[in-house]
Amino acid sequence: MRMNWGNKLLISLIVFAGIMATMVTIAMRENIDLVDENYYQKEIEYQDRIDQMTNNFEAGALEIRLDRELSSIVLKFNDKIEHGLVHLFRPSNAGEDQKIQLLTDENGLQLISYKGLKSGLWRIKIEWSAESDEYYSEQVLNIP
Repeated sequence: MRMNWGNKLLISLIVFAGIMATMVTIAMRENIDLVDENYYQKEIEYQDRIDQMTNNFEAGALEIRLDRELSSIVLKFNDKIEHGLVHLFRPSNAGEDQKIQLLTDENGLQLISYKGLKSGLWRIKIEWSAESDEYYSEQVLNIP
């Protein structure tokens, strides 16, 4: 059986439309979590965040490390913390994010257990105030 150019063109268009419909269906099912619900407002306030990060860098106010023996994230502050917040941010799933109030001991230490966290990439965002200065630190952690 012999096909003419019109039938070949029609079959090509039908195959192309089927591929496009499949691609659109796959794209529509993809879950896209925004980094933050108030993304645009946070963008406007970013200069304040830069100033807080500069304060932290200049003062060397915070040390963050993982302690595998204690299964904890260890935060060591140089100054007495007035108040602060730790945000454990999971880039791959916003539903796993956690916010924890900063409550340091007399040595400026706080331990945060990572036993309940899924292993993988996490971003820890810490904002605090000490001696009337505002500070901010952000670091990538790979939880085992």
